Amino acid sequence: DDQILLTEIKSLQNKRAAARAAELKETPVVKSAIKNWAGRPIPEAELDLLKSKYQKGMQHFDKGDFNRATRSFIEIWTIDPEFHNVSTLLAKTYLLMGMQHYSREQYEEAMDIWEKALKIDPDNIKAKRFLMKTRSEIEKLGVVTNG
Repeated sequence: DDQILLTEIKSLQNKRAAARAAELKETPVVKSAIKNWAGRPIPEAELDLLKSKYQKGMQHFDKGDFNRATRSFIEIWTIDPEFHNVSTLLAKTYLLMGMQHYSREQYEEAMDIWEKALKIDPDNIKAKRFLMKTRSEIEKLGVVTNG
């Protein structure tokens, strides 16, 4: 119900869709030359699977279904964290999921999710700020959490 949050989410989705379209136009893929983060060549079948999971994840992300998007991105991330910037996408998805929980006053869930974002991207300033702000608000309100 938070219009500012919904507007920000929609803006991020539109920016990501535009960036993805530009990336696909600019980057020709030569399957035999693609390697994972460890320098191991990615077999064509595995590459096709990663691409499929990435496309599904982006479809879910664009629809605002961050739970499903996260599942797709995690599957890719465990195989190759650098595949199409999936680490960045996963951290961004966690940020948005946390914002959803925060807007529903589910502060503990929001903080747990932002902690996950920091495991993927330890230098993520937004996740750190969201965590600090939420912890500060909880202290001011005297809300008791399990953490």
